[in-house]
Amino acid sequence: MFRTKGERGQTLTEFALTLPLLLLLLFAIFQFGFLFYSYISIQQAAREGARIAAVGADDTKITTRIKNASAVDPAKLTIAITPATRPSGDEVTVTVSIPSGELLAMPFVASFLPAKIEAKAAMRMERDFP
Repeated sequence: MFRTKGERGQTLTEFALTLPLLLLLLFAIFQFGFLFYSYISIQQAAREGARIAAVGADDTKITTRIKNASAVDPAKLTIAITPATRPSGDEVTVTVSIPSGELLAMPFVASFLPAKIEAKAAMRMERDFP
């Protein structure tokens, strides 16, 4: 197959135009995977916190357990434990969240996502908490 003089470098030009788009798509896939991994980690940390809260631990122990169980930066986590007084048989809810922008290497992707990634876990109290 013969090429005319006008077609020389066409493949290289097409490659140069499509490579940035392919790299952007590949990087976006990695970012989505990391966000999904972070959500699963936060969900597991919330479950850990709810479980230790259900057996009567105080808020400091619950917060420490959540921060140790999470794979994201503990300083960026927001943790809420409700209610403040927890009698036996009532439900305790642990909410763990992190701003989604903190997890991204591509900040413009944050405009397509919710402002924060949040996970909740609830368990029934087994013992009274003062």
